[in-house]
Parts: sequence; structure tokens; C-alpha cells
Amino acid sequence: MIRALPNALTLCNLIAGSCAIAALFEGLFKVTLLLAVLCLILDLLDGFLARRLNVSSALGVQLDSLADLVSFGVLPGCILYHFLSEPCQASISSALLPYAAFLIPAGVALRLARFNIDTRERTVFFGLATPSAAALILGFLWMYMDAHPWWKFICEPAILYILILLLPFLMLSNIRLWSIKGLGQKHGKLILVGFLSVFVLLLLFTGSAGVSLIVIGYILFGIINYFIKLY
Repeated sequence: MIRALPNALTLCNLIAGSCAIAALFEGLFKVTLLLAVLCLILDLLDGFLARRLNVSSALGVQLDSLADLVSFGVLPGCILYHFLSEPCQASISSALLPYAAFLIPAGVALRLARFNIDTRERTVFFGLATPSAAALILGFLWMYMDAHPWWKFICEPAILYILILLLPFLMLSNIRLWSIKGLGQKHGKLILVGFLSVFVLLLLFTGSAGVSLIVIGYILFGIINYFIKLY
């Protein structure tokens, strides 16, 4: 039973992600956000336990990808679809345009499939990891719920459609982004402390916008690292 625990947590991730989608379309945005945060926690825990218990398996790898597709692909796509269909709907637009939001789960599916057969080092991410991409959109949901002053800028169809095109590109790119698995590598602990410190400051000074801002900063840090090689 202990050996099956990581896969059980992965299935809980998938169930929580499915429930978050249902809650979203019921208008229960707080429930959606809480369940999405639970998905992020479960995604960290299942991999951590699999490594600690030394029970990693091909089944677990595939199951993890399927759960991530729902929680970090379909759910963010549904959130963007909701924004473009209701609060951020363009004054003149086709009824079909909001469905472009589902390019997000398509990009996530392709990234996860490629990740599973990628033989490159795992101490960094090549391209934006799906939980990070999802966190950016979840940050937008929090801003919407919080009526953040910056939400009016985010809630522009042009901004959201650009994001829908940009996120799959970033996820499928080869940009090297720092991973927690690289904690023992060059400057690993310093980078982690730096990110946590900046995140806390962003939450204190920008409130609900802090989540999306830290993801944007994380991406920019990866681009800067191409030139200065901190990791």
C-alpha cells in the first residue's frame, strides 16, 4: 500500500483538477482556486514520495502526465475560455474565438508527451513547466476574484489571446529554466531563497498579482540566465 501511495496522490490530483473545472462553471471561483492549489501541492508530493520510496515506474510517469493534463492543461484552458466568454469578452468578436483558449491544453499535452521521452538532464526544465504555466493563469483568476486594480489591464481580449499563443510556445521551447531538482547544483540554494524572498515581497506589495508576477519573473530569469549562466 505504501508503494502505491504516489500513484494514489496522482489520482487525487486528477480528481481535484476535474472538480475544479466543475466548480469553475458553477461560478464557485474560490473553490476552483483552492482545488487548483491542492493540485499543485499533490503534484509536488507524488514525485517527492516516489523518489523517497524508490518506487518510480513507467506507469507512474504516464499517470502523472495524464493528471497534469487535466489539472494544469484543461483547467487553465477553461479559465481563459470563461474570461473570454464573459468578463473579458470583446465588444465585436466571433462566438468561436474564446475556444482558442483550448490551445493551452493542446500545448500542455504536447509538452508532457515530449517530456516523457526527453533524455536530457532533469536538473533544469527545457521550456516552461506546465505547473508554472498554470500558476500564471491561476494568478489571473485570483486577481479577478480580488478585483485587483491591474485586472482591467489583464482583462483585455488582445492580452489574453497573445497569452494563449505565447504559453504553448514557451512550454515547447528549449529555454533552460531553473528546477527545484537543481537545488544541489550551482547556486541552487541561493536561487531558491531569492525566488521565495521575491515572491513574499510581491505578495506583500502587489497582493493577488504576486503569483502571476513571480511566474513572469521566473521566465525572465531563465532568459537572463542564457547570458550570465547562473545555473
